[in-house]
Amino acid sequence: MKNVYLVCCAALVLSGCAVREANLRRFEDQRPLTPQQRAMMVSEVRAKFFDPYSIRDAQISNASPGADMNMNISYTVCVRANAKNPMGAYTGRTATMYHLTGDGQISKAEEDAWGFCDLAQLRYEPFPEIENLEAKPVGSRANERATVSPPKS
Repeated sequence: MKNVYLVCCAALVLSGCAVREANLRRFEDQRPLTPQQRAMMVSEVRAKFFDPYSIRDAQISNASPGADMNMNISYTVCVRANAKNPMGAYTGRTATMYHLTGDGQISKAEEDAWGFCDLAQLRYEPFPEIENLEAKPVGSRANERATVSPPKS
């Protein structure tokens, strides 16, 4: 019985090392977004934020590789921005996490509840494309205001 306990403990310790190594590799392999992906992120922000025209102090992270629940390659991108809420006040800079599929399409957007976007290993750069948004012509889908922040899954 003692040997079974020791084997179980050893397996747990070794599996913890493997997870840590995978997480470290995730940050070593991060890369900047392509211009097409940045344009897609601008469209997503325009559609999801309550007042996308008020955004300031915006930053976007590099794409950090990982795997989705089906073990398909995916990427995580964070956007930090300060925008107005429905009352007209600035909320302070908040982070939104976007999950991209292997081919670069957005599969999910959510508030950064886990603190992933605050990790020091994640590299950010300014995101001026969403700080200078202009209103699209009336009737354009880009003017629709869906929610205060990206939907929770």
